[in-house]
Amino acid sequence: MVVALNKIDREQANPDDLILELANQGVEIDEINGEVPSARISGLTGLGIDILEDKVIELSKKLKLFEDMECSAQCYVVETNVDE
Repeated sequence: MVVALNKIDREQANPDDLILELANQGVEIDEINGEVPSARISGLTGLGIDILEDKVIELSKKLKLFEDMECSAQCYVVETNVDE
């Protein structure tokens, strides 16, 4: 698993709260000395996309996914909205 913390370019963004909530759910990202690779990104500006790409490639190499081109990968997008 790789976690992308998106929309960090928004003024009201508070990724630190999200990181704590993830930890409360058992997902401890590398930013807080956990095992799960993560990157703070902005889809709008492209900030951090290169870091996210590096983390995905690093994990793929660690899991040796490039050795078995027949393996399948899964991607899940979890999105939330705040009703202001």
